[in-house]
Amino acid sequence: MKGILWTIAILAFLPFSGAAQSLEKVLEAGDKAFESRDYYTAFRCYETVLRYDDDKYSRPQRLLAYQYGLAAQRFNFFSRADSVFANLMVQSEDQQLKDSLYARTVFYRAQVQLAEAETDEDYQFARSLFQMLADGLAAEISADPLLQDRFQEAAEAGIRKCEYGLDQGGWVKKDTLYRYTNEQVNSPYSDLAPVMKGDSLFFSSLRFAPKPARQRKQSTTYSKNLLATTQPNDTMGVDTLVVELPVSERFNSSEHFTLHHAESKNGKWLVFSTCEAGTDSIRCDLYKRRKLEDGSWGSPVPLNVNQPAANTTQPALAYDCATGGQWLYFASDREGSMGGMDIWRAPFDEETGTAGAVENLGEPVNTPWDEATPFFHSLSQMLYFSSDAPPGFGQYDLFSAVYQDGGWGKPQNLGAPYNTGFNDMYFFSTPDGRSFMLSSDRPRSVRFDEQIEACCQDIYAGQRSIARSLEIELVQCVERPAGYRPSLLSVTDVSDCQAPVSLLDTTALGDLRLGFEVERFRKYRVQAINESLGLSIDTLIDLNDPMYDTLEVANLVLELLPEFIELEVSSGFVFKGQLLEVGVPVVADAKGAAVQPYAGDKVFRLARGTQYNIEIQVDSALSEIAGVAADPVKLYPATLQGVRFPREACRQVCRSEVDIPLKAERRKQALVYFHNDKPNRAGRVAGGFRGYTSVTDQKLEDAVEDYFALKPEYLARTLDPDDATGVERLFENEIKGSLSGLDDVAADLMGTAFKLGPGQAISVEIQGYCSGHGASVYNDSLAVRRIQCIREYLEAREVNGERLGDYMGQPGSGKPIQITPKPVGESTASSNYSGARDGRYSIGALLDRRVELLVILPEQDAPTLSVFDIGDDCTQNNSAKPKNPEQ
Repeated sequence: MKGILWTIAILAFLPFSGAAQSLEKVLEAGDKAFESRDYYTAFRCYETVLRYDDDKYSRPQRLLAYQYGLAAQRFNFFSRADSVFANLMVQSEDQQLKDSLYARTVFYRAQVQLAEAETDEDYQFARSLFQMLADGLAAEISADPLLQDRFQEAAEAGIRKCEYGLDQGGWVKKDTLYRYTNEQVNSPYSDLAPVMKGDSLFFSSLRFAPKPARQRKQSTTYSKNLLATTQPNDTMGVDTLVVELPVSERFNSSEHFTLHHAESKNGKWLVFSTCEAGTDSIRCDLYKRRKLEDGSWGSPVPLNVNQPAANTTQPALAYDCATGGQWLYFASDREGSMGGMDIWRAPFDEETGTAGAVENLGEPVNTPWDEATPFFHSLSQMLYFSSDAPPGFGQYDLFSAVYQDGGWGKPQNLGAPYNTGFNDMYFFSTPDGRSFMLSSDRPRSVRFDEQIEACCQDIYAGQRSIARSLEIELVQCVERPAGYRPSLLSVTDVSDCQAPVSLLDTTALGDLRLGFEVERFRKYRVQAINESLGLSIDTLIDLNDPMYDTLEVANLVLELLPEFIELEVSSGFVFKGQLLEVGVPVVADAKGAAVQPYAGDKVFRLARGTQYNIEIQVDSALSEIAGVAADPVKLYPATLQGVRFPREACRQVCRSEVDIPLKAERRKQALVYFHNDKPNRAGRVAGGFRGYTSVTDQKLEDAVEDYFALKPEYLARTLDPDDATGVERLFENEIKGSLSGLDDVAADLMGTAFKLGPGQAISVEIQGYCSGHGASVYNDSLAVRRIQCIREYLEAREVNGERLGDYMGQPGSGKPIQITPKPVGESTASSNYSGARDGRYSIGALLDRRVELLVILPEQDAPTLSVFDIGDDCTQNNSAKPKNPEQ
């Protein structure tokens, strides 16, 4: 270090001594400083020599000017470097010197222009310089093809960086990060590698130099690890206290370069870099220290990942959620690196403090360029690092790459305000991702020499909004299938896969809407399960996705809806608005494949959007249903074609019912007993017996009354006591009530006539019977006369002021009540009653003297339903109205 003091002395007394000899010494000192990366000293030395005419020193003035500009560029005195390179380009072009020096000058001026670019014009000009090299000028840099290729690749990378700056709109206007103003943290020298733990900030500073050579210079060799203790909400202002970490052998010693601070998850181990300066390079190794029981740190011990001929530096320890272990990330230029410096990692044993097998992260993280300053954010599984690879704004930019499924995603440039055209490195984030820090030598950084707009790394900080909302909508069945049970909904924070935190665990029978306060970078597992339907949804909401940088609400819709609709099919006879169930439903798809009932014999689970045919089978033994309406009912089987269930918009309708009315005829019977032996004389057949006349003037009520008056005579002529009882019962129950039953038929006919649909009619069959004791011709005429009596009686009936005869007519007349006479003639009733003293007065004879009315009432027709659907409001359209089942 005495050489540096001696160089300063030469600079001080140069004008008063032998200039030529002294200038050579200054040049020698400048070259040594440049080789040891003390670019500031080199810059000052070259600047001093250039004040003299070129005949005062041996080096060509053009070459010295190039070295002067390069030294300025290396410690970020970009304005001076650009001025020097611009003059050199003009001088070379005037002299038509398109040599290696000119080519290198163009390249480094392009880099300077890119670093300082603020406008589109700046980026376009820098691009034009890089384009000159890419178009062939790079071949002039050296005769070595490998070196030519390297500059060619760098020029092409520079073009991509310029295009990136143009696309991003530059960085300057977006530089909104907070620079710590406390000079104990951000000194006039380089302060970098921040790591925050609670209220303690660990960082490194190059403000130190070995004794006794402490002077105003940019140290690139000596640094120490520092600790800034703060109070809550302290902004690193005037109250911040900065102390050196304890000195112990190679840790913060006065002879070694110490950087970085990486603690293991439980705080048992501390890993850091220690470096030694060689003649023209610096070589670094990793060391570790163990925390002792009293809280102090043990002696430094080399970590078992170092290699003698390689740099191993910039450590970062990261927790592995999947295994519960840790990884040691670091930068190294060891054998196997893809460029100068690559990022490597090795498993780290917390108990022993030893590292496992080392592995290169490989592509796409590492490139032929330099990658350095790794930091792994465990919560987001995101690796942050710096690289001079494109795309970028200038020099080193910060990138991120997510670790997922055992591999690395494509690195993404963090963009502004994280990156500028200068060196942006050492990204660090608090565990929750809310606060972050980085090191940068952007123009706002403090300079150790304010007259020079160059140097140095300062620590910058920022806040990221991590408050987000998770809104969940659980959609369930409104109309629920049989056996439906509540669904289970759970939300779990699985950011730490070994220690998940439950946010919700509840059940819900219907739709549910919930909102949660969540955080950026975290992962949330949402599960919805309905065991009764065999449905489950298991999804991961990863708020580490880049879209949540700006998106503040994550919406999740969970549909626990089956792919079927449960249909209950009912069928039968509608009587007084109620469906009296009869018939067995059989369901088949359009290809004829049968669908088996799901529960019982009338519940089916049918796929949505598929057509089915529904057939209602009626057992012949059940086709006559007695007692339903005090009259027999005859049913007919039916089939519904092309039934479809329901449209997508109504998927919450998971169960529906359809009532299918069967084609049915309700049959009403009435019996009227009367004598009627009074034919109309005017209707006598010429030459024939009066009884053969088929018309009569006798009223039905008179005929019934006359017949009932014969009761004593019939009882007197009946010898068998059992027959007498039957005769008594027949007169009292049947003959006496004949007209009352006929009046009921009349009222039913009129009431039904008003309700008939188009094309419907009531069929009334009037059958007249006679005793077998008379002649056939006589009996036939008698049957006709008896039918006449019934018909005339019905025609004269009035119901609610309406005359029934106005609605009666023959079949085909268009009348709603169509009468069909059927004079049967002889009855077979008397044959069941033999042995009577006088057959005329037997029970059989009584039964022979009757008229039967069979009224067929069209209660409902066969359904014509062709498409079963759900209405616009997702309710069932089919209401099973017997007269219009399509509605």
